Amino acid sequence: MNSDFFSTVGQFEGTYQVQPGYIELNFARADIQLLGSANNLRPRLVTELKIALAKTAPKNAWDAGEKYPFASVNKLLQVGERLQLAPASVRIPINDSIDLSRQWLVVQITEVRTDTPNSAKPSGQAPPVASASTIAAMAGAVWSP
Repeated sequence: MNSDFFSTVGQFEGTYQVQPGYIELNFARADIQLLGSANNLRPRLVTELKIALAKTAPKNAWDAGEKYPFASVNKLLQVGERLQLAPASVRIPINDSIDLSRQWLVVQITEVRTDTPNSAKPSGQAPPVASASTIAAMAGAVWSP
């Protein structure tokens, strides 16, 4: 795993139920960890988590549908630090034509790189850069008919 690209990772446990018109996800546990790397040991501000249904796309990418928020975090994490989130539920709308056997659940963890505190920035320096990591969640979340 390229931890410069995926600097923040999550581990999720829960259940899902497919209902007419939506999938209900119930997260019993969600843990977030800031990995960092030899080139990047800076803290990151984790702001929110969203979930979506997605298909695999070329070049190890995801073709995700609309993303639905399920956690607002706003927590500064140091490298190696873990954060356990409260249980949460979210509903993802679906239509009858979607082929769930080709869909994965993906989680987008939005984070802000905190290179320099605002008070220590030289005049004219750009603000911190926001980045988002999209990772597969809930191992084995390939749907089957």
